[in-house]
Amino acid sequence: GSSAFSVSPNAFNVATGDSGKDKVYFNSTAVGLDSALVLLATNDPLNQVITIKVKGIGSTTGVQDAPPLLVPEAFVLEQNYPNPFNPSTTISYQLPKESNVELRIYSVLGEAVRTLLSETQAAGYKSVVWDGRGDAGLSVSSGIYFYRLKAGEFVQVRKMLLAK
Repeated sequence: GSSAFSVSPNAFNVATGDSGKDKVYFNSTAVGLDSALVLLATNDPLNQVITIKVKGIGSTTGVQDAPPLLVPEAFVLEQNYPNPFNPSTTISYQLPKESNVELRIYSVLGEAVRTLLSETQAAGYKSVVWDGRGDAGLSVSSGIYFYRLKAGEFVQVRKMLLAK
C-alpha cells in the first residue's frame, strides 16, 4: 500500500441489499503517479475481500502554475488483478489519446463471453471490473479466459484464470 492514500472513515457497515458510499483521500507525499490497493472486507463467504486499485497524481504545492495532467505515453493493457480470481477481477489500461475502446472477454475457444466496454474514452489511466459473468448475466465456469483491448489501432490480448 501507499501512505499517500487514506480512507475515512476507516470502517463502516452496509446492510444486506443496501448500498453505501465512502471516499478515498489522496494526500501526496511525492510528485508523480502513485497507486495503492484498497481492501474491503465482506461477510460474503464467496467474496470475503474486494480489492480496488486506486491511483493518484502527486504535485507540488504553493503559488505555481498547475502541473499538466498526467497522460500516459503509450497504449498499455495491464495484467488483471487479482489473477487467478474469484469472483471478480480488475482490468487496468492506459490511453495516451482519446480512443474508441472495446474491451471483451473470450473463452479459450475464442467465443465472445462478455463485452465490458464499447465506447469512446478520453486519454488517461482507466480500469474496469469483470464480475465473472457473461453477457446474459450468468456466472461463467472456472477456467482460462482472454481479455482483448482494442483502442483505435492498438490491440492487445492477455490471459486470466477464474478459479472457483
